[in-house]
Amino acid sequence: MPNEYGVVKEIKHITAKEFAKQVRNSKHQDLVNFKEKEADFYLSCLDNLKAETPVGTHFTERSALTGKAETLKVYKIFIRK
Repeated sequence: MPNEYGVVKEIKHITAKEFAKQVRNSKHQDLVNFKEKEADFYLSCLDNLKAETPVGTHFTERSALTGKAETLKVYKIFIRK
């Protein structure tokens, strides 16, 4: 799965329900089933990051006896000029 890079921005408070609705309404067809539980998970991963911090993200897929699970990794990156 592809990595994504970006910079943390401070925004107004948003609930997981509102965030999930915005994601579902985006133009990405893969995200039409995005749920509030998933939105809460993503927001909790980003909650402790400071504004203007450059970060990278990627998903890790794991197989287990009960099925597959995806984990979102968010990590600080260093940008060279």
